Amino acid sequence: MKTGVTRTIKQSLNRKRCEFDDYDFGKESIDCEKPATYRLTYLRPGARGDPQSTAFHRSDISNCSDQDVFVCDEHEKYKYKIEKKVGQILNTSFGYERRFKHMFEWWEEIK
Repeated sequence: MKTGVTRTIKQSLNRKRCEFDDYDFGKESIDCEKPATYRLTYLRPGARGDPQSTAFHRSDISNCSDQDVFVCDEHEKYKYKIEKKVGQILNTSFGYERRFKHMFEWWEEIK
């Protein structure tokens, strides 16, 4: 390729979908195709002392996550039921707003 050559790259903006249907809750489980509006972060019990946790030896663990679950507005109320299913403790809930959009969206190249 020579200097000065221009190339165009096509990308599409994608957004996380609700993952509630990934957890089996019997009658409450439905296929939810809605865009995610919350990122729920979970940590292992005793995370600050667990070397396998992202919160190991940290004082501020608000941005740490051992497991993420993305849910829509309708399924956000089940965050404590999800907590029991994943066997971890709810740490932080991030809403889909301007400063957190990078957690929910990503660019993917179209070929």
